Amino acid sequence: MEGDIMLAGLFPIHQNEGCLDLEDMGSIQRMEAMAYAVQKVNSWPNFMKNFTLGFRIFDTCNSQSIALSRTLGVLPHCNNCTHYPVCFPECPSLVAGIVGPESSSNALLSAHACNLALTPIISYFATSLELTDKTIFPTLFTTVPSDDFQVSAMLELLEYFGWTYFSFIHTNDRYGKDALDYVQTNMKEMCLASVQQVSGDGSNSSYDEVVTTLLRYKDQSQTSVVIVFTDGVSANKLFCAVDRANATGEFVWIGSEGWGVSLNDISDNLHVAQGSLTFTPHKNSCWNYKHIDETNGYLPDSTVSLVNDAVYAFAYAISDYVNHTDDIISENGDVIVPPWKLINYIRKISFPGSAQRREITLGKSIAYYDLNNLQINENGTFDYVRVGSWDSVDGLILDASAIQWPDHRKTPISYCSEFCHPGEVQVLIKIACCWDCERCAQGSIVVNNTRCQECQDFYWPNSNYSRCVPLELEYLHWYEAPAVLLSVFACVVLLCAVFTSIYYIRHRHDRLIMASGRELMSVIMFGVIIQCVMVFFIIAKPTEHTCFIYRFIFGLDLTISYAAIVVKSNRIFRIFTHGLKSVAPPRWTKTHHQLLITGCIVLIQIIVVSSLCLIFPPKVVKYQAKPGLAELACSLDNNVTILLPLSYNFLLIVPCLYYGWKTRNLPANFNESRFIAFTVSTTLVVWIAFIPTYLTVGISQDTSSKIHVEILATVEIMSAANTLACLFLPKIYALKF
Repeated sequence: MEGDIMLAGLFPIHQNEGCLDLEDMGSIQRMEAMAYAVQKVNSWPNFMKNFTLGFRIFDTCNSQSIALSRTLGVLPHCNNCTHYPVCFPECPSLVAGIVGPESSSNALLSAHACNLALTPIISYFATSLELTDKTIFPTLFTTVPSDDFQVSAMLELLEYFGWTYFSFIHTNDRYGKDALDYVQTNMKEMCLASVQQVSGDGSNSSYDEVVTTLLRYKDQSQTSVVIVFTDGVSANKLFCAVDRANATGEFVWIGSEGWGVSLNDISDNLHVAQGSLTFTPHKNSCWNYKHIDETNGYLPDSTVSLVNDAVYAFAYAISDYVNHTDDIISENGDVIVPPWKLINYIRKISFPGSAQRREITLGKSIAYYDLNNLQINENGTFDYVRVGSWDSVDGLILDASAIQWPDHRKTPISYCSEFCHPGEVQVLIKIACCWDCERCAQGSIVVNNTRCQECQDFYWPNSNYSRCVPLELEYLHWYEAPAVLLSVFACVVLLCAVFTSIYYIRHRHDRLIMASGRELMSVIMFGVIIQCVMVFFIIAKPTEHTCFIYRFIFGLDLTISYAAIVVKSNRIFRIFTHGLKSVAPPRWTKTHHQLLITGCIVLIQIIVVSSLCLIFPPKVVKYQAKPGLAELACSLDNNVTILLPLSYNFLLIVPCLYYGWKTRNLPANFNESRFIAFTVSTTLVVWIAFIPTYLTVGISQDTSSKIHVEILATVEIMSAANTLACLFLPKIYALKF
């Protein structure tokens, strides 16, 4: 089509083997899209000062050499010219610019040629990273984002589904190799299972080997995801090999725009590619297809908008140039548009793209991709269904529920080794991204999934073993069952002691009460009450005050009772043994003497416990009885702080037993020593059971401090109850009945 200003179009109409067979119907549609776009530009009123745009289309046969030949054919041929702009008047360019070629490998050679003649070239489908270097390709532009954006989208998709182990198939050109380099550089916490290279002219056996390798890795691990970064010819041959190997449905194919833009590229193997996910530049059907529809055996190609945008880019640049230039018509009436002057205009233009949501700025493009899923419809036909999108600003947006997976299965998995359970580290083996799992030692966290790190004292791993957290300090709480039970028993015994005291006070002048020594009995009762009250300090949360009371009073409360008991039993023994010899009463048997002796005995215990508190100051400590268990307790720096006061009380119990035995034959009316002997005997049994239990319980129990508290409180209650039952209850019974 002739016009005042000409453009060249390079399209792969035929295949490179003899340039005889048609490449695919998509190429025909893209070629017609250029004609459509030129006609539309010419229909815009007052555009380009009403100069018309024309085009010439050349067949590259999808061959690098033919594409280069076609490019050189439209560039000026000037002999003895070393600087093209100087030679332009004698050797004008045939075209103002070139649309195409399609593939990155072809565009690379054509761009090198255009650099020599400073002729702008806009490819609608070349995405290789190498082509983005403006220091090497200053005249090359594209209406499609470069592959680094596309690979970023693919990696984000892998991350979304947790596919950490995948295979990569690419063509043996810059398009495939640059994509592989970008994947290897930017993938995070992912590994490549196999990397295989294919070519459009490869034999069937070479593709069969590729599929065999994929199946081997799938058997060795769980590698079901394969990125196919190839052109349509290579992808079609790959799917043929998959079909021959009866491996349909075994893999999830993630495709590049090289084969995922049109069903025409893989029309013979749509059943093999079913479920594949392909990233394609965002596009829109922006023209009416004529004589091209599914009834003719072909499928519409939706990438025509990229071709339209390339034509529109030239149109806007030419319009800007002619609007800012006065003398553009030569002496013979031709419109003169020097190609090299359009380069800067192309860099500056910005216009709404043919596809929705795309603003075309060739100097700096924002990538926007559609994520399509090849699905089979109810009528058995195949079609690409848009299930998401990706752009360089917002990232991946995906409706996972809309995806139709191969053979309609659930979401596939693709990894070499399953993730280790919490608390396990990965031990790498020979195959990349594959590992065995080993359990960390107790009390260790997992760092970077590769090593164990032990937590400090009083720290413990959290639920997912990612960090050490402070342990909650354990102690006996009031709401726990043992504390509630002990408190109830202590209250019951304390109430009994209070009622007994009231009863004794009311009958203090009774002969039986007076004969039993009411003053010493009052001292014994005072000791019983302290024992009951002491239970609540033992159970209370360990603090500096409660620990001091616990250390100072424990043992002393028992001494108060047993000091009075031993003095009382001694008095009875002396009175009756001395009465056999003399009618005069023995010395030191009067009440004030008895109280003085009792006080001296108690004073000795006070000195003992005070000394122990000075030597081993009571304090609150925390300690780990076992891994994962931290306890809060009153310090027991040495067992002597417990055993020494108890030993003193034991020394008081022994003479009580002796006096009780010696006075066992006294008349019944005077045989109070019999009850004393029974009291101290049962108390001795309690303490004999307590001491070894207290000393050994920490070895066998998980929460030793709680058990210690429970044992001490139990002993206090049993001692108090035993004294009440054996010494006071018989007298109340005698008074009452």
